[in-house]
Order: sequence, then C-alpha cells, then structure tokens
Amino acid sequence: MRKKKIVFDMDDILWGLNEKASKILGIEYEKLVCFSLEDNPYLTDKQRKQLLALYRSPLLWKDIEWYEGATKIKDLERYGYKVYINSNCMTAGVRDFKRSFASAVFGLPEDQIILNISTEAKKPMRNVLIFADDGPHNIAKSKAKYKLYLDKPWNKEINEGIRCYSFPELMRKIKKIIKEENKYENNTGIVHS
Repeated sequence: MRKKKIVFDMDDILWGLNEKASKILGIEYEKLVCFSLEDNPYLTDKQRKQLLALYRSPLLWKDIEWYEGATKIKDLERYGYKVYINSNCMTAGVRDFKRSFASAVFGLPEDQIILNISTEAKKPMRNVLIFADDGPHNIAKSKAKYKLYLDKPWNKEINEGIRCYSFPELMRKIKKIIKEENKYENNTGIVHS
C-alpha cells in the first residue's frame, strides 16, 4: 500500500520569503496583496522589477530563518505518512541553490523534495492527504483532502481550506487531522486514498 502524502510548499510556508524580500527592498510587506506582482496596484513598476530580480537570485535563500518547528516536518512520517516539499523556483539557479541545502535541513530523501522551475510543466502529485501552501491558485487546484495555508497579505480572499496564523498552529492542525484520519482508519479497517 502506498503511503499518503503530506506536502509542504517551502517559501512562505516554512519560512518568510516575502517578509525577507520586502525588508531587503524597503517595501511595506502589507502591500504584497496579490500573488501576481503584475496585478498588485500598490507596487510601483520599479518595486515590481526589484522583487522579480530578487526572486530570480539564489541570494534571497541565503541565511534563511525557518519558522519555529519547520525543520522538523519529517517527524510527521512517524504517523505513517510520507512528507514532501514541493516548491516552485523562478530560475534553475534558485532551484539548484535550494537543492543544495533542502535535504540536509529537512532530513528528507532527495526524491521527496520536488523543486519546479515556474515556467516548466509540473506533474500533479497523487495520493495527497494534506497540502500546505500560501498561493491561492495552488490551494484552488489541489486535490488534497485537507488544504492548509498560512495567513498572508496575498491570500486574504481564499474561502476554502484551513487558515493558520503561524507555523506552529499549522503543525497542530496537521497533527489533529492525522489523529482523526488514523482513528477513522483504525475503526473501519478501511484505508482511504
């Protein structure tokens, strides 16, 4: 039997990418109200270009300050699930830089760390029970049974899934879901996919 998956986005789920980017550039974080830079009416053209250049630079991922508990996501595997990171990257350089540290930081095998280049086609992940992401479009597209996200200025309009206000809260909710799912499976003898 294949294990069900718990999938985490990396940026703005496991650490504050946009908090760091806005701090570096001196842009008010609360102005990042749209997932798409092009659609954001609060940013100047110069700020959009600066953010885009920063997202394309591996240097943004240097000296990451992970959210409390984020580096312990592999611990969820003790409940019988497989933990994955599925993260988009603007460039191959960013992808390669993320790959250089991701396995060591999270203790996950490389095949459980999926790093996509944003412009390339992605294979949908199957058998996902829990999905944690910050992007409204990713939440909407996901076929996961449970969708969780951290509250961010750009995802205030999400009406589905479970909104969390910190990473520790997100992990508590994931553990509660796991407990309920495992209890249900143990009571019925049915394993759901």
